[in-house]
Amino acid sequence: MVATGTDEAGRLVDRSDEPESFDSWYAREHPRLVATLLLSTGDVELASEGVDEASTRALEKWDQVGVMTSPTGWAFRVALNHARRTARRRSFEQRLFLRKSREVLDDQFQGISGRRPAATGVAGRRRARCAR
Repeated sequence: MVATGTDEAGRLVDRSDEPESFDSWYAREHPRLVATLLLSTGDVELASEGVDEASTRALEKWDQVGVMTSPTGWAFRVALNHARRTARRRSFEQRLFLRKSREVLDDQFQGISGRRPAATGVAGRRRARCAR
């Protein structure tokens, strides 16, 4: 919340009862939120994306968020949740891609040699048992 401001004549006025505008809050807090989330995630792109998502949600709900005790705390929590969700999804997509890539390579190898590649590791032994 803004404690003081100026009126049209340039006089100092107490504005502690007025909620802060989204624009002034965003200009002040956006760099801090990105830096803090960067410390939590270690990924600049993920931190920026999370803060952008939180800022968008804050703008949509600014009437409720702006009067909270800590709009920045709310935005950080939203940004962190978004970053975690995104990281989890990326990890899942990467594992799925690797698994599908292995299956394609196995199929190509079988087509060339007429036999399945040797079973290696737990996943390979599981595949070999299922193929019998």
